[in-house]
Amino acid sequence: MSIKLGDIIASGLEFKGIKQKQMAKDLGIQYSTFNNYVCNTREPDFETMIRIFRYLDIDLNAVFQLTPNDNNYSITKDEARLLKIYRSVPPNMKKRMIAINDNIANIANMTKDEQ
Repeated sequence: MSIKLGDIIASGLEFKGIKQKQMAKDLGIQYSTFNNYVCNTREPDFETMIRIFRYLDIDLNAVFQLTPNDNNYSITKDEARLLKIYRSVPPNMKKRMIAINDNIANIANMTKDEQ
């Protein structure tokens, strides 16, 4: 099951009785951008996601079913950096980034197999 952040945000808005326009204004996010988050056409960067979840009193750990010492979900600083870069590029570039990284991984695996 894939977690859709927009669905979570929409549920939080409904539960709190808050309008999208009001929340976007309160957080200093353009309404069109915020609406894209709610409609699952765009994902917020990590910092924005945290601000949204805090505003709606949503527990990030509960949503992603994480525990503080859950090694399966912890990432390194380099992995977090890659994720931040990925999320910062336009949607049409994400497929290209994935293809490039798949090629890098394949080359690394071929080199590993030759050793």
